[in-house]
Amino acid sequence: MTTLNPVQTTRPPVPPRRMTVVEYEELIESGVIDERAPVELIEGRIVGKRTRGRRHGVASSLIQDALTIALGSGSGWFVRVE
Repeated sequence: MTTLNPVQTTRPPVPPRRMTVVEYEELIESGVIDERAPVELIEGRIVGKRTRGRRHGVASSLIQDALTIALGSGSGWFVRVE
């Protein structure tokens, strides 16, 4: 009886290609990516946005208050949290 050994061919891995802003926007316009999806394009890669929890909100408020006090109201600086 003859046994056949399949020929194994290995291909070098294809490096990921970075996406352009135009390509990303086309995916949104065509409906492939929902406009409200929690993703964003960072350095050519589609990345999921992290959710902000309660601790993040408290920390942001504390930092905003500290910066506002440190800079002073007459400094011309405006502190805004996003």
